[in-house]
Amino acid sequence: MHDAGTDLDAALRPFFREAREGVVDVEGIFALIGRELYHYSFALCGSRSQTEDAIQDLVVKLLEQGERLREVRQPRGWLYTVVRRLACPRKRPSPEQCARRFAESVEADPSERLELQEALARLRPLDQELILLHVWQEMTFTEIAEVLALPRGTALSAYHRALQKLRASLDGPPLRVTGFPLRSKLRHAPAT
Repeated sequence: MHDAGTDLDAALRPFFREAREGVVDVEGIFALIGRELYHYSFALCGSRSQTEDAIQDLVVKLLEQGERLREVRQPRGWLYTVVRRLACPRKRPSPEQCARRFAESVEADPSERLELQEALARLRPLDQELILLHVWQEMTFTEIAEVLALPRGTALSAYHRALQKLRASLDGPPLRVTGFPLRSKLRHAPAT
């Protein structure tokens, strides 16, 4: 089975191994994962300016870490964890705002987007984030557990509870999120 997260970790590892004090190939790292981190930060922060601040703070953190980056075993998880810590102290959006942003990425008619937005808004912020990381970012539960500082089993069970709530709210033809059917993805989401 192809695992995008493992492939990305493998691609990021050389950048982390070659890091020295004050010298990190930030451009190379961001060429691989920058867009993904930006979208995740935006989902947490809720504004472009706060997202840009969090990403700039991440660059500073990378440069400050220098040689310590060589010890990081899962670069993707480390980057997500740092972005989350940098973005979360800023004003978090309400569950309704998060749901609206998630729903905006859906290729569907406005009524279906509204249905998804309302279903997501009923979830707790942690549940929304679990769905964002697994369905939208295609992270494994091991990676999600690292990012959210939760035991893997807790992340897995919380995700499945959130997924059950979301599935119950979404009955009908498939919605599409960035090119794949959302309802189908939610019904068949693997517990990796």
